[in-house]
Amino acid sequence: MRFWEKWCVRMAEIKADVILLTVTDVEAQTLLDLAENRFGRNCKTPHFSERMAYYDFGNVGHARTLMVRSEMGSTDPDGSLATVQECINLFNPDVVISVGIAFGIDEEKQKIGQVLVSKQLHPYDLQRIGQDELGKIKIISRGPKVDTPVSVLSRFRAGALEWKGGDVKFGLMLSGSKLVDNRDYREM
Repeated sequence: MRFWEKWCVRMAEIKADVILLTVTDVEAQTLLDLAENRFGRNCKTPHFSERMAYYDFGNVGHARTLMVRSEMGSTDPDGSLATVQECINLFNPDVVISVGIAFGIDEEKQKIGQVLVSKQLHPYDLQRIGQDELGKIKIISRGPKVDTPVSVLSRFRAGALEWKGGDVKFGLMLSGSKLVDNRDYREM
């Protein structure tokens, strides 16, 4: 058997229970540092499949855990949608968790360091922009809300009881490709 064939066989054998998806350098480095500080594991050596680099955290709470990175945006060629699909094809995970920085809509209710867990995910980019009877702009959501599976949500709820790193909030989370950095637009 040639090297390439052996390598492909090894790749086919990798099964992950959990994929942690990050985007920014800060997010990825924070997870790698956490693995080293909390579990005493140096996970900073990347591994490579035929399509992506990944970091192997080993078993975390009895779940084989890998970390992968995507580019910003959901629909770009290397964005989160394509990256998650590739992870599903390569590693057949039970769950993919997007870990990272979120922007909040209410600074009084959402603080830096707070953990947000999505009970539902709502794609805010899928919308119709029209006008009401008075001629004012009217935005109508067109995308479905996606529920988090009960099995995943129950694990996060159990973990939240033991978590000492800050406040954990469960609720609806907005997701989309558009970076909204304008208060007036956000308030519409």
